[in-house]
Amino acid sequence: MKSLQVIEMNGQRVLMTAQLAEAYGTDNKHISDNYKYNQERYTEGKHFYCLQGDELKSFKIGYPEISDTLKYTSILYLWTEKGAWLHAKSLNTDQAWEAYEMLVDEYYRLKEQRQQSEPQYELPSNFAEALRQLADSVEENHRLRETIQEQAPKVNAYQTFMSAVNVLPVNEVAKSMELGPNTLFSLMRDWKLMFKSQDGYNIPYQHFIKAGCFTVKTKTFWKNGVSLNSSRTFVTPKGQDLIFRLARKYGLVKGG
Repeated sequence: MKSLQVIEMNGQRVLMTAQLAEAYGTDNKHISDNYKYNQERYTEGKHFYCLQGDELKSFKIGYPEISDTLKYTSILYLWTEKGAWLHAKSLNTDQAWEAYEMLVDEYYRLKEQRQQSEPQYELPSNFAEALRQLADSVEENHRLRETIQEQAPKVNAYQTFMSAVNVLPVNEVAKSMELGPNTLFSLMRDWKLMFKSQDGYNIPYQHFIKAGCFTVKTKTFWKNGVSLNSSRTFVTPKGQDLIFRLARKYGLVKGG
C-alpha cells in the first residue's frame, strides 16, 4: 500500500473514500454501497464527515496537494477510525481486516502514539525564565544569575521571536507578505478562508477555526447607549503556513 496523504478533521485523522477503498482492495462504489445499505449504523461526526458546498471548497484549499483529484467532486466523505471499522466489518475479508489493523497502527493512531512517547516539558514563557530554571537546576546559582544580566540584550530578541511563531493579527501577517491588510482580507475571501458578516467583519469559516488556523476574539462595547460587538481575527502558525502556501501557489510571494 502506498504512503497515505495525511488528512485531519476536528483533531483526528480521516481517510477519503478512495483511500479506504484502495486499502481494503475494493472500489469506491463498494464503500459507498456499504454506507448506503447500512446507513442507520453510521453517525456523522463519529464514523464520518460529509463535506459539500463552501465547506468542501475550504477543504480543497486546505489540502492543495489533493485538490486536483477532487476537481469534479461535489460531496466528499471522510472516514474516521470507527467508520473504517464498520466498513471492514461489512466487507469481512482477510484483506480488509489486515488493512484495518495496519491503518490503526500506522495511520489513525500514529500521531497519538508519537505524542504519548514524547517527553512532556513545561516550556519557559520567555528567555529570562529559561535561564532562571537552568540556574535552579545546578549548583552554580550565583554564576548563572550573573549570566542572566549579561544576556539581557537577548531577551527582547527572544520575545520578538516568540511573537512571530504565535498567533498574529491579520495586519501583521499582511505586513510580512508586503501586502496591505485590506488586500490580504480580500485574498482570503477569494480563497474561501473567510467571509464578510452582516456587520461588515471578516470572519473565518468555522471549518478553519476548528482546524486551528484562526482564532476570533470578540469584545462588547457601548456606543450611544447601545451594546455593540467588535470581532478581530488572529492567525495561528498553522493558518500562517496555509496563507503563505496559497500565496506562493498564486505567485504573490517567493519561496519554496
